[in-house]
Amino acid sequence: MSTYYRNVTRSKNAIKKALITLLAENKDYLSITVTDLVKEADVNRGTFYNHYSGINDVVNEIESDMMEKLSKTLKDSKDDKDPLSSFTNDVTEYLKENDSLYRSLVKTVPTFIFDNLKTKLIQGIKANIFPLKKIPVNEETEIALHMVANSLVGSYIDYLTGLLDVSLDDLIQFSLKMLKKELLN
Repeated sequence: MSTYYRNVTRSKNAIKKALITLLAENKDYLSITVTDLVKEADVNRGTFYNHYSGINDVVNEIESDMMEKLSKTLKDSKDDKDPLSSFTNDVTEYLKENDSLYRSLVKTVPTFIFDNLKTKLIQGIKANIFPLKKIPVNEETEIALHMVANSLVGSYIDYLTGLLDVSLDDLIQFSLKMLKKELLN
């Protein structure tokens, strides 16, 4: 790996981590400035603008990183006999490893980011799970998938904000039952 690539990766990671730190400190997303980010990341403005045109680009990259990890989990689950169980178990472990990150993000990041994640998750399930389980894509399954996804995302947000007082393992197990009941029956 070249020195240039390592420096780019290090700078971008520092900027993303700085944004997450500022959000974790309950700083309002809309009030965070590039100056705040570069001070927290200990990089100069030029470095920031070499990689991003604004704070929304940083948020989009964090979202893409999360979706890439979830998509990989979906693809890795595809070969299992029970891909939904495998997927939900892998997501549980992923969420446990990143619990503090998501608790910080969920309280301060605008809901459109979670809507984007939900949309990408729905697309991933349709692309990876539906064909494997021979689930037809029709109006009924489309509605069921959206209802389940909205319900699950809302429940996870409630869990992360502390409004839903259950363990992550219990939430995942209930989610799995719900997915199987609504989509596989």
